[in-house]
Amino acid sequence: QSGVILSDYDKSKAKQNVASNRYSLYEDDVEYYKALDLYYLTEETNLYLEEMSLLEEKLFEYLTSEESGPKISSNPELVRRFVNNRVIRVDHILIKNDEGEDRNENETLIKELAQRIASGEDFYELKHKYSEDTDSKNDDTGYYIAEGDKSPQFSDASFALQEGETSGVVTAPYGYHIIRRLTPDEEYITENFDTYFTPLYRQHMFDAAVQKLIDAQTLEYDESYYAINPLNLK
Repeated sequence: QSGVILSDYDKSKAKQNVASNRYSLYEDDVEYYKALDLYYLTEETNLYLEEMSLLEEKLFEYLTSEESGPKISSNPELVRRFVNNRVIRVDHILIKNDEGEDRNENETLIKELAQRIASGEDFYELKHKYSEDTDSKNDDTGYYIAEGDKSPQFSDASFALQEGETSGVVTAPYGYHIIRRLTPDEEYITENFDTYFTPLYRQHMFDAAVQKLIDAQTLEYDESYYAINPLNLK
């Protein structure tokens, strides 16, 4: 619709990116092919995904550029309205469900932490001691999320909270959370308006536009689709 396509240069760059990742992320070819198998990928589909990633970047750059209108605006009034209505500040305690861990033990721990917080223990003391989110474990400033930025479970639970309120146990794809919704810091928002909140608005609007196109598609499945499962996919 926008006339954005991959050039021969872009396709060459995609091949270079795949090759670079192959030799920087994996010790040898054996480890590389193990990784492909883990995600049910061939080398061709892996390259295709890299090309689609570059195409998405080009489309985003075009839609936010003056060349397109821009179709995704950076009007400060629109960004401010977005921040006020669709962005919140949160913090959390995370107990991960890493591969090989006992999920029952993790669930028992997060439930115990939720009970201790409900009984009056300090959220941040428990967070510093137990949280497995290394980015926020020792930082109590929290962070800002827009609707849909995180998993549906995390996002829904966060936006259901009032400022100052703490959730119970929230089960999400990568582990268990206890979420606290914080009051926005207006000084922080002002200082980071152009560098963080405007790009957040642009990305949110882009993702919403792409999702609208996806939702409008008609999908049809033939019988072979229902025969596919992880055991026979290879």
